[in-house]
Amino acid sequence: RITDPSDCASILLLDAFNNKVERNDFTYSGDGIFLNNYNTMEPANNYFAYNDCSFSPHNAIEAVFSDGNIFKHNICNNSNYGLWLGYSFNSIIDSNEIRYNAGIDGNGGGGIAIDRGYSNTITNNEISNNSQGIRLWDGAPISPYNSNDSKDYTINSNNFLGNRIAINSFDTENAKIT
Repeated sequence: RITDPSDCASILLLDAFNNKVERNDFTYSGDGIFLNNYNTMEPANNYFAYNDCSFSPHNAIEAVFSDGNIFKHNICNNSNYGLWLGYSFNSIIDSNEIRYNAGIDGNGGGGIAIDRGYSNTITNNEISNNSQGIRLWDGAPISPYNSNDSKDYTINSNNFLGNRIAINSFDTENAKIT
């Protein structure tokens, strides 16, 4: 049976700043972690490390409208998306395990998805057997973030294996991929 678990999370953080979320089992929830800083333009600077957020029918980790977060050594497997980071900027996504994410939505799910993000760094991740390893695009703008454009990515030293598409980048500028 298919349900809509959107925005149901093991941990829900709204307008949250300077938190450390470490070494938790957030498996089998709507979203393992859900962070939304829509109501503020201040840097969030949250740190998420060594959490298992797998087996979510929605997103293992969702962090939207947020600035300066760090995601390290998390397990984001067997979900619709491993990490959904729409309108996220100045984020670091490093040394995570992102496997077997291929959901039921129209885009087919995937490993890391970022709509209208910028200045994000994606390094040293194991990104395997997803429908799309990394998906970057410039979707329809949402107020007050109308000036956000998909740009200025650093993507290096990731291990891509068995993804249908390793990197799908659409309307994204200044991405350095090595």
